[in-house]
Amino acid sequence: MKKNLYQNKINKVYDYLQYNNIAGAGLKELSQIADLSPFHFHRIFKAVTGETLGEFIVRIKLEKAAKLLSDSKATISQVAYDVGFETPSSLSKAFKKRYNVSPTQYRQGESINCKVLHPSAKPLSALQASSIDQGRHALDCKA
Repeated sequence: MKKNLYQNKINKVYDYLQYNNIAGAGLKELSQIADLSPFHFHRIFKAVTGETLGEFIVRIKLEKAAKLLSDSKATISQVAYDVGFETPSSLSKAFKKRYNVSPTQYRQGESINCKVLHPSAKPLSALQASSIDQGRHALDCKA
């Protein structure tokens, strides 16, 4: 029973992060959305998703960046700022680490070869298929 309750709370946070500007989203704000204390939220988030909140936020930013890179003509710098990276170089470094190609290479048609940052990370569909899968992007890395 509690597992389902926690999944629902984490899904609320996931939905918020998918559809809002996540640049300023912090532990306090997100724990309030989940209606949990910051300490409890951080612990439950990791248990449910297999990722820390920080890892999860970076992954969401990278997925949004990849979508923008493939669907728009925005510069890499603009994409970096639009998805919440402080500098274009921080986007490039994280993108290369996650997908094994630079944003420029990806835009030029290179295939993505994902690295899973944490082997214990669960696919988002394992959280709750209904709300999670709607926001999934083809570039999600799977264990």
